[in-house]
Amino acid sequence: MVLGLGFVVELTLTVDGTGIGGMHPRTGASMILGFGDYALLGGALWFLQRRVGLTLGGVCWVVAGVALTEGLVFTGSLLAAVATGDALASALTGAYLAVLYWSYLAVPVALLGMTGHRRANSLLLLTAGFAGGIGLRTIWGLVYAPLVSTAFGITPP
Repeated sequence: MVLGLGFVVELTLTVDGTGIGGMHPRTGASMILGFGDYALLGGALWFLQRRVGLTLGGVCWVVAGVALTEGLVFTGSLLAAVATGDALASALTGAYLAVLYWSYLAVPVALLGMTGHRRANSLLLLTAGFAGGIGLRTIWGLVYAPLVSTAFGITPP
């Protein structure tokens, strides 16, 4: 379900206006690269829920932390808004990223009835999501992306 919803999200993105997908200007390349990102994030969240059993609110905090990795580290969209000092733009950008990530990571947890009863500190969950997102995206960038780029002849934009 994460993969399907992730690809729906990917259909709404573009790198430079020439293709569909937020990871590469060429649509096919973006979808191949996106597969690894969605699979890693979805698999990690599934594992976390099986081991910890967070409430849906807890899952949403973890996923928001993962979303912050995109906005602060990898694309810099949220960092750019924060750097301007515009509190409204920063809040809206952060909220947009959180909702985008919730749509393909937290929604499946809710629809599949994978919510648990364990509550935890929201700041701790946000921080754990951020740290986990950095780790997973580092694995994606150092292992998955180079392998599929070589296998499918994907060249950097």
